[in-house]
Amino acid sequence: MDLRKVLVGDRTALRPVEPEDKSFILSHLGDEGVYQHIVNREPIATLEEAEAYIDAHMGGDRQNRWVIELLTSKQKIGTIGFYNLDRQNHTAGISYDLSRMYWHQGIMSEVLGIVIAYGLEDLGLNRIEALVHLENLPAYYALRKKGFVAEGIIREAYYSHGKYHDHYLMSILQGQAKRRN
Repeated sequence: MDLRKVLVGDRTALRPVEPEDKSFILSHLGDEGVYQHIVNREPIATLEEAEAYIDAHMGGDRQNRWVIELLTSKQKIGTIGFYNLDRQNHTAGISYDLSRMYWHQGIMSEVLGIVIAYGLEDLGLNRIEALVHLENLPAYYALRKKGFVAEGIIREAYYSHGKYHDHYLMSILQGQAKRRN
């Protein structure tokens, strides 16, 4: 499984996160609007935290992170990746974030399509799941648009920003995705 492959869409390129991305990671994942719906993590506040984040997502076989760049300008606008990659059961979680300036432009829909197809087809995953904060309706609908189904609500399982939060557990199965195409 090649988790460091570069993926390209119509408007975006996804490339593996690198140490040189630490300033972007610091500013992007330190933005309150971006991190407000991220599960189980506080905002990144220092370059050392950004470096640790990058180190955790480089070269592993259970998780990865791509930086989302605009094709035309190479501007970094977000990240996306798999976590809890389970080769035996062919499952993984997916998480993503996008700079506020690019919300509601269909960019994440393109990026999700690329990564979901890569996971199901190239990596041979049978199931991809996502945890979505109940208040993050744009993320919920973006996943629904890509064929994810809400399986239920995970109640107060994640603590961040000073309180417990409920999340939708959503998933897509390989057979379900094939029927959509």
